[in-house]
Amino acid sequence: MNNKDLTTFVFIGGRQDRINQGKDFPKEFYYGYFNFLEKYNNVELFELNKPNRSKVIIIIDKILFKVFKLPFGLANVLSSRSYQQFKKSSNLVLVNEHVFFSTLLLIGLLKIFKKINVTVFLMGMFQSFQAGNIFQKILIKLSFFIVNRFIFLGEGEFNYAKSLYEKNKSKFSFIPFCVDEKFWDIPDEFNTLNREYILFVGNDLNRDYKHLEKIILSLKEYNFKIVSTRISNYIEALPNVDVVKGSWHNKKLSDKELKELYSKAIISIIPLKDTIQPSGQSVALQSMSCKTPVLISETIGFWDKENFIDNKNIFFFKNNSAEDSVLKIRELLSNQDILFNVSSNAFKTVREKYTLKNFSDKLEQIVNFKVI
Repeated sequence: MNNKDLTTFVFIGGRQDRINQGKDFPKEFYYGYFNFLEKYNNVELFELNKPNRSKVIIIIDKILFKVFKLPFGLANVLSSRSYQQFKKSSNLVLVNEHVFFSTLLLIGLLKIFKKINVTVFLMGMFQSFQAGNIFQKILIKLSFFIVNRFIFLGEGEFNYAKSLYEKNKSKFSFIPFCVDEKFWDIPDEFNTLNREYILFVGNDLNRDYKHLEKIILSLKEYNFKIVSTRISNYIEALPNVDVVKGSWHNKKLSDKELKELYSKAIISIIPLKDTIQPSGQSVALQSMSCKTPVLISETIGFWDKENFIDNKNIFFFKNNSAEDSVLKIRELLSNQDILFNVSSNAFKTVREKYTLKNFSDKLEQIVNFKVI
């Protein structure tokens, strides 16, 4: 990679608006874009946020979804704007499966006529493939032909994919998701005397909301702060629960306001369904960076089992038993020393291994196709 080669980071939307507002915001969901921009002259951000409203294209999208059971979005891509941007690019960095499947046909056609290095970030793609779906099997073969490198953000899914597609494992790399440690930072050390509630943040479908609600109903002596659009009206009406129906896209809660919520939480809890798809990692790392200890489900898809150890720099739910979870939370909240120690160790882990520089340095090696 050099300054003559255009590298385009491709997103669905929401990024350019934050840049245009000129406010301070965390940069982890730009997947290394800003670090590349500082180092190379020829780096651009491109959003698939101007959909083609053709009824024919919309119908085709629906048909493709029914056939492949995967998130196609041709209505976001089929435009001269997308064609021209991709045509002039030497490196394409596609930030998730939705972007990848939406652009797959366009990139495949372009690669017939020119060399384009394609890198795709994945979070759960291979979990979505169904064993008997012949259309998905054809699609995955096409994907291996078009994509130069798949980057997994979770270690569990990375290992699963290598075992499933051993012949193609040379195309697989693993980079743990990292956070903007400069943004997610508060000056004070962890102290439960200054903390007000148990915090839950999240909207994705791999969160275990039933487990969360059982915990809340059993811990009426504690206050809960919930940032989610998926909490039931019954739980929201409880006197010890405060719900903010915010998400990354709806902007009902600013990034600075979310940081303040982290800074006032005694503990951040993240109950999850047991899947290979990594989930909860951004919330966990943001919490840790704000010196708030994390209690999260120990799933097969946990993103980095080597660097996170129970009761050292993280706490794990060992199962989905609400009774065990409630006992665990009560035990932790009665022991300020262990909360402080785990919070301090987690903060150090983020600063050593999960910074944006660590992330972008590894990504740069992959875009250059060096072995890491």
